Amino acid sequence: MMKTNLMMDFTVNRETNTVNVKREFAAKLPLVWAAWTEPEILDQWWAPRPYKTKTKSMDFREGGYWLYAMISPENETHWCRGDYLKISQLKGFEAIDAFCNEEGEVNTDFPRSTWETDFTENGSSTTVDIQIKYNSLADLETVVEMGFKEGFTAALKNLDDLLADDLKEMITVEVVVEAPAAKAWEYWTSPQHITQWNHANDEWHCPYAENDLQTGGRFKSVMASKDGKMSFDFSGTYNFVIPHQKIAYTLDDERKVFISFDESNGSTKIMTVFEAEGTNSVEMQQAGWQAIADSFKRHVEAN
Repeated sequence: MMKTNLMMDFTVNRETNTVNVKREFAAKLPLVWAAWTEPEILDQWWAPRPYKTKTKSMDFREGGYWLYAMISPENETHWCRGDYLKISQLKGFEAIDAFCNEEGEVNTDFPRSTWETDFTENGSSTTVDIQIKYNSLADLETVVEMGFKEGFTAALKNLDDLLADDLKEMITVEVVVEAPAAKAWEYWTSPQHITQWNHANDEWHCPYAENDLQTGGRFKSVMASKDGKMSFDFSGTYNFVIPHQKIAYTLDDERKVFISFDESNGSTKIMTVFEAEGTNSVEMQQAGWQAIADSFKRHVEAN
């Protein structure tokens, strides 16, 4: 049963020049994390209505940045950027925000702030704890007067609605392989390896794979039963690719898939979040994708 009394706490501390926001969402951690780190999802909720968000570019890695526009109903465009300082996959990230122009050049007339955003899963819900620190009390007061509390609260409500409706049928599978991210990435994306592991059980195989691994590139794998009675194409288009870290693509049936690679102590956790299709049960789809992920693990660790 979905939790409805979700926690929301918004406080302003003028002694430390900080805003603290703690917000609970009725979704598991992988989906909430994806909603904060995948541009295609961020664009659907980040701006308080009736404004809209449109991402120009996003490089979600330490040293990378998100460049996006907030667009008013009158089509006035306000450009912003967030520079990522620290990232701990599925745990949190730290970033500096700014107003800027379309090229990402910072507008020094407006305050900048540092955001520390932490994620904690609590059963079927996830709490996001945000501390926003400003350089001075004057900067903090400027943002408060601009209506930040009202705007950000409305944006978080947008995410509530999105999680309850459009994203409610997202499925998560994950696997940990005993290999560094560079090797896991190569085996995940190279056609000569894809054909070796891309099957759910021994009655199926993947006789063909092609992969143009770049934003806008296409991929296709042929999945076939070994008795020759059934086959289908698994194909789509990449929305963005960050080597050794993240992949996002849209399948030809318009479902979205997000994949992250998180290396720790020589092992790599690969998490896949994907939209469910309407024919088979969620349980069957999760089991099938998990079986393929387990096949990948066996292939990597045996070679």
